[in-house]
Amino acid sequence: MALQWPPKDPDDMLDYTLDFSLWLNGDVISNASSTVDFATSASLSVYKVDFSSGVKVISWLQGGTSGDIASVNVIASTSLGRTKEVTVVLPIMDN
Repeated sequence: MALQWPPKDPDDMLDYTLDFSLWLNGDVISNASSTVDFATSASLSVYKVDFSSGVKVISWLQGGTSGDIASVNVIASTSLGRTKEVTVVLPIMDN
């Protein structure tokens, strides 16, 4: 089952965080990416991705079309070579 973030208004640019600390077991994130499944929301885009804390990935998302249920794939890679992918559902709706 996919995780779900709170709804986003199409006019907002907001940051959404995933905490990987329980999975990391002492390792740290050395690279991360976030991508939108365009089949679920063609107008939602990733503005930037931050992983500087070493345990969290912060995805800054903008746009979207009201009524879409977007899927955002977040991938974290670690300094020891691990890779973890998480899919998060993001409803897009006017506030």
